[in-house]
Amino acid sequence: MPIRPLSISPRLLRIGLIASLSLPLAAFTACERTPPAATASDPAKALPVALVKEEKAASVIILGDAVDSDLHQIALDFVETVRQATSAEIPILAESGAATGLPAEVARIYLGPCAEAAALGITPEGLPEEGYRIVTRGNALYIVGRDEARPEDELQIVSKPTRWALNHLLERQLGVRWLWPGKLGTYVPKARELVIPAMDLTAQPRLEQRRIRISVKSTSPILSGDAETDLRLRREAATWAENHQQGQRSRVVFGHAFGHWWERYSAQHPDYFALPPEGVTQPLWNKPGWIKLRLSNPAVIEQIAREYEEAGKPEYYNVCPNDGAGFDLSPETLAWDIPQGQKKDDIWKARANLTGRYVKFWNLLYERLREINPDVKLSTYAYHSYKTPPTAERPLTAKAVLGIVPGYKDYALWEGWSRQEGTVGMVLRPNWGHIGANAPYLPVEETASYMRFAWGERMQGFDLDSLVGFWSTQGLIYYTWARMMTHPEMTADQLIDEYTSAFGQGAPQIRAYFAYWQRLTKEYAYADTYASDDEEAKKGRYMQLLKEGKTQDSFVLGPRLVLPYLYGDDVLQPAYALLDEAKAAIGGGDAEAAARVDFLRDGLRELALTRDAIAMSREINKASPEADRIAFAKLSAELEALREELAPRHVIWSQRVTGYEDRRRVPMRPRTMGLPQLPLEGL
Repeated sequence: MPIRPLSISPRLLRIGLIASLSLPLAAFTACERTPPAATASDPAKALPVALVKEEKAASVIILGDAVDSDLHQIALDFVETVRQATSAEIPILAESGAATGLPAEVARIYLGPCAEAAALGITPEGLPEEGYRIVTRGNALYIVGRDEARPEDELQIVSKPTRWALNHLLERQLGVRWLWPGKLGTYVPKARELVIPAMDLTAQPRLEQRRIRISVKSTSPILSGDAETDLRLRREAATWAENHQQGQRSRVVFGHAFGHWWERYSAQHPDYFALPPEGVTQPLWNKPGWIKLRLSNPAVIEQIAREYEEAGKPEYYNVCPNDGAGFDLSPETLAWDIPQGQKKDDIWKARANLTGRYVKFWNLLYERLREINPDVKLSTYAYHSYKTPPTAERPLTAKAVLGIVPGYKDYALWEGWSRQEGTVGMVLRPNWGHIGANAPYLPVEETASYMRFAWGERMQGFDLDSLVGFWSTQGLIYYTWARMMTHPEMTADQLIDEYTSAFGQGAPQIRAYFAYWQRLTKEYAYADTYASDDEEAKKGRYMQLLKEGKTQDSFVLGPRLVLPYLYGDDVLQPAYALLDEAKAAIGGGDAEAAARVDFLRDGLRELALTRDAIAMSREINKASPEADRIAFAKLSAELEALREELAPRHVIWSQRVTGYEDRRRVPMRPRTMGLPQLPLEGL
């Protein structure tokens, strides 16, 4: 973003705001350049700094004379949050325009790069990557962060340690929590003062990568038909992610790495690619990005080595196999498999154990790339049919960072890879966001336990696919992912306590509401396509429905097709009753807490209508009477309209969810079922 001089907002420097400091307006005409020397340079004499006293501002924020719009916005967000908590509005001043006559008792908050902080050696350049520093000196507070510059796409989520530093104060001193995007999802307890204890803290997130896939690009709208509201929603989503320290400093790159090979090399080198079964033509399903390599062909390793040199010989090199089925059936590659003798059809369709062939390939490839760069490390997935940990007869010796795609119970999977000789780091890369459809499927305890375990077993990154946008029904699990990225010490009970505290006097009933859904989560036990065998899931209601042919073994279709069987009115009514009890306990004295209960209720409304659309779709086809097809089309349109109504409050991300279902052909509206469109106007 371009650097420009700070323009002090009249909204922040209006007479009422200045009056809250009980200081004359003339006091803000120039800058007191140097804090009292005795306290500014002596950490031992640092004292607590009062920012707000008795609901009156006792401080000012001072920004350097040239700040970018991100830092200005971070300051504004802090001021607004403090105002919500204490009713006091802290002024924001440009350093060159701050007051020489500012009384000594008024605290200065030097935020970001400025001359006063630099004079004390407090600068972003002196911090570790993604680091921030908070220092108290006398009656001054210095806060700097090594912020990442935002690229042209203003909504792209980047590392903002200055925001995290301010959030450190808001969390610990005021108990602020960011539950879901937007004002209602930000819990700000009331307080009469804000006092920062004496400190000199330098910090950075422990995980090198912290990512929940929550696309905020302009090409991925949340709401249709209202560009201004959609932009607000995407901005609020980006801010929520940054408040939870999303970002990265890792140089490790993951992603299916060979999607370009078919187009580039197939004409001259068909031997680079997997040998298919007889009668099958490559690329499988006309998806060149899915095609697999013929791992046993030495020319493949040599071609990767050439591309590695062309890429500049980086320390970390992505060699993740392409996604999907279609694995090599050449005799030479089959000879690499452990165990031998697996069915060729299972191998081709990704139902076999192919870890042995990939470990041998990675070991050989690593030795070749080491000749080019002795410090090279591979980055690759342990995924799908090559996720089973290596056997003792063929360990992973290649230096590698591994992305693991586990279920909630895959402890042995993680441990088996993390303890390999060559493993230098692990990234937790689950598909948990796709499980559960739009229902309140809340494996909070399972998630927190697994993430805490992974923290203790060499986890250096977290990359979750994907947060689709069911904030009302699944917001608690989204919050669990976000908090556990930075707080591995937290238990499920602590996470739930934080979340439910935002419901005021209704917190006990909301806790019971979430306990109800957690119990059903365990009872239903959705099968995770990417998980290892889970004995509990085999006994669950979901697996029973799968065996009865009432759903499909798909992490997208499966959880949606079971909605009519698992979330009938008899299941929803106890949940509604608990929300009614919470609303009654809150009474009329806490409108914000009451609105949060309504937020949860709206999610159940949307769930019930989705359930009904899925149920009706089972009875509809092209041969159905027109009256039935019209009724189905009307119900589908009603569901889309409800989603659009709820989206501006983040209850459900309407366009994101509907587009997700359409792309995957979920049978819940005429266009995804190949039915002719019917005119609904006037019906």
